[in-house]
Amino acid sequence: MSDWQKHILGKLTLRQKIAQMISVRALSHFVSSDSESFASLSRLVSDVGIGGVTFFQGTVPGQAFYVNQLQSLADIPLLVAQDAENGIGMRLTDATILPHMMAIGATGDPLNAYEASKIIAAESNVLGVHHIFAPVADVNTDPDNPIINTRSFGSDPERVASFVVESVRGLQDSNVIATVKHFPGHGDTAIDTHLNLATLEFDRSRLDEVELVPFRAAFEAGVRSCMVGHLSVPCIDPTGLPASLSRPIVTGLLRNELGYDGLIVTDALDMKAITNTYGAGEAAVMAVEAGVDMLLLVADEVQALDAIEQAVDSGRTSEQWIDASVARILREKEWCGLNRQPEVSIADVFSVVANTDHLSRAVSLASAGICSMDGLDIQAVGDSYDQMIVLIKDDVCSGSGEIFTRELSSAAPASYVIYPESTSSDIDALVKASGEYDRVVVAVFLSVRSYSGSISFPPMILAAITKLAADSRNIVVLFGSPYVYALFDAGCPCIATCSTSPASEIAAAEFLIRGGKCPGSLPVTLQRV
Repeated sequence: MSDWQKHILGKLTLRQKIAQMISVRALSHFVSSDSESFASLSRLVSDVGIGGVTFFQGTVPGQAFYVNQLQSLADIPLLVAQDAENGIGMRLTDATILPHMMAIGATGDPLNAYEASKIIAAESNVLGVHHIFAPVADVNTDPDNPIINTRSFGSDPERVASFVVESVRGLQDSNVIATVKHFPGHGDTAIDTHLNLATLEFDRSRLDEVELVPFRAAFEAGVRSCMVGHLSVPCIDPTGLPASLSRPIVTGLLRNELGYDGLIVTDALDMKAITNTYGAGEAAVMAVEAGVDMLLLVADEVQALDAIEQAVDSGRTSEQWIDASVARILREKEWCGLNRQPEVSIADVFSVVANTDHLSRAVSLASAGICSMDGLDIQAVGDSYDQMIVLIKDDVCSGSGEIFTRELSSAAPASYVIYPESTSSDIDALVKASGEYDRVVVAVFLSVRSYSGSISFPPMILAAITKLAADSRNIVVLFGSPYVYALFDAGCPCIATCSTSPASEIAAAEFLIRGGKCPGSLPVTLQRV
């Protein structure tokens, strides 16, 4: 332990130590200094002394401003975190959005994961973000997985491991803490843990052969942080406790058996997989008892602090455990340089975030991951055809497809949109209209969305896709989950981007305009239903 770490740890009271173990939610949309939301967050930083802040939705200028404001209020620098798996732009409206991890996996080259992570790290550094909750180390083997899916690099454990390692290197080579998640593996579940507890219904040998492979590789590569998921794993803990609250899983498997000494964080403790069963205080105590270092997004910070303090006072848990966790947190803060410079330069933000180089590289990465679902070459979408675009979208409020339509507007000026809420009359009108064109480009958007509980289309929409895909002159482009391909019959060429990012829309349009052989390869296995 360094002199700085010893000095900080030595001056903290028990309650202040516990506060260092809590990271709270923050938004970076502008609010005035006298607003209740900012006042509440300020009190948690200055009065309670919480150890970290996790930023979600907002803007680039807003986040840079609030990071500086909050760091100026903190007696001990805050560990600022962000869940930015495919770029800071997935949280901030004006930052770079990269292709999803499955699209990076589809490129076949793990160095592309390194490149993507370097972009994330560059934008994180200038925004004062030190702790990124990525990469996803889950092996997505369940096609119906509603919450991992395209967030995973693929379905092959060794291939996923190689991409995870390079992603970790890309972040940490730039002094940003990488976090592998969701230990011990969330890829073979059909339940979104934002809604309920998921259970891994298989034996230990399967866990070793599939789920743990990328995590072991990341640990060997020196990943500094690991997020434990809200997953029941009976083969390790027969009580059925969530992994995030389970001592046999966190301390027994992760710490002792796998020898991991990095920073262990929970998944968000305000998710229903936890709150459906446990109160904020009890969940916090159980996480500490399990051996977790940092508690993310507890449902009630004061309840959590009170409960952990009472657990130590009563002898239920040990202050030595608290000290060990705080020592790891301080170690990471010092590794990031927070003991020297916690605030950010607005000028650096302006020159780095979403610069032309980052945006161009995002499109290049997306282009390299475009893959054929049927092995067919794609005939270029040219001006010599009378063409239309059909957007089939999983969310009526989504802007998906707007960029794709714009990029193809000269070749296919007509467009038609179908949503899950569309009626049979809407679909009949679409099918009839499509017959008037030489070719129809069918763009299907199917995204992972927290709290949705599923990732699919109604049967009527799948039937419409089948009708449009039956014409060999047409082209189907899958944005997001490629698994939907197994749910309809295709008589025409079909390509997949494995992402719904803006870069993927641009890359797909550019590819259709030039045509040819797809450069990527599908990183998951499909089984036709």
